[in-house]
Amino acid sequence: MNIAFRVDGSRQIGTGHIMRCLSLAHYLMENGSHCSFITRPAEGDLIEKISSLGINILELPEATATEIEPDEMRPYANWLGTSQHQDALDTIELLNGDTPDWIVIDHYAIDQDWARLLRPHCRHIMVLDDMNTTTHDCDVLLNQNLNSTADDYQSYVPEQCVVLTGPQFALLRPEFTEAADAATHHQHLTTKTEVLVSMGGVDATNTARDVLKAIANRDHHNDVKIHLVVGPSAPWKENLENLSKEMPYEIELHINPPSMAALMARADIAIIAAGSTSWECCAMAMPMIALPLVDNQMHVAEHLEQHGAALVVYPDQLERKLAQSVDLLINTPELRSELSRKASSLSDGKGGAKVSHILQQISGIHHAN
Repeated sequence: MNIAFRVDGSRQIGTGHIMRCLSLAHYLMENGSHCSFITRPAEGDLIEKISSLGINILELPEATATEIEPDEMRPYANWLGTSQHQDALDTIELLNGDTPDWIVIDHYAIDQDWARLLRPHCRHIMVLDDMNTTTHDCDVLLNQNLNSTADDYQSYVPEQCVVLTGPQFALLRPEFTEAADAATHHQHLTTKTEVLVSMGGVDATNTARDVLKAIANRDHHNDVKIHLVVGPSAPWKENLENLSKEMPYEIELHINPPSMAALMARADIAIIAAGSTSWECCAMAMPMIALPLVDNQMHVAEHLEQHGAALVVYPDQLERKLAQSVDLLINTPELRSELSRKASSLSDGKGGAKVSHILQQISGIHHAN
């Protein structure tokens, strides 16, 4: 199959959309598909990383309309860098007469208006969605979040659309698929508790700084080692390097580590932004403290807490509650065990392979007809 992804990454947008598309692309390419990424250059765009994986890059023109004002119906409109209409025309031009088997859209600023312009230029359309607030013209829609159901989308997608929901379809990198089966987390802690801290690929507000300072509020400092993960597009690397030297506990800084799964396998607990890293923790049976940092992470955090799969600390509670939550996990092995069990029941780490298989099945039916 020939697959074209329409996805952007930047310091404003973050890296999560790119990373989950790369995960799906891996499984598609493993089965013989050819993948291209149609993306708009921006600071923190990960274009070099995409290209290094052998994926064809089709670069859209640089943003020309950053002054586009979001509104209640389209709160992320300014993420596109131009109008939907112009973005669709630019995409059609880049396709240069090719007709992909699938266009996969992972972009909060794109809805059915864009897709309808692309319909004559592809065979199928898939949408990755997180919020269930936008109408889409697509053949497959994936919402990998908890408590999302196909019924939620009855008014938002065509009747014949295949709707995939829940973290069992979470698009995780292959390292998590390989590591998930062996994932066990230490119920009997050693002298130092290994704590993974990850606030996302960009962490635009430098929440990692606040997390490190909040952990310093604990009464004990010699009983933890922090593994702080910083993404390649994070603007605060130097600040965090300096802060790490000032903290009263041991910190190891990991800038763009080669394997997040390997780090998780070493850790006893994790403090994470409540985005896609949540599903990575689930696949790794990792006891976690989830922090919802942006609007679309609020429901993720709430549902993780409702399922007993995470402790949740909201941003306005960080200074007073995070240290208490860390102490609670360190001192309560039965809680760690319960969080680990509940988390691992939500995702087996094999969502990418499942979704790839579904796209191939649908494409096969299409070509047979």
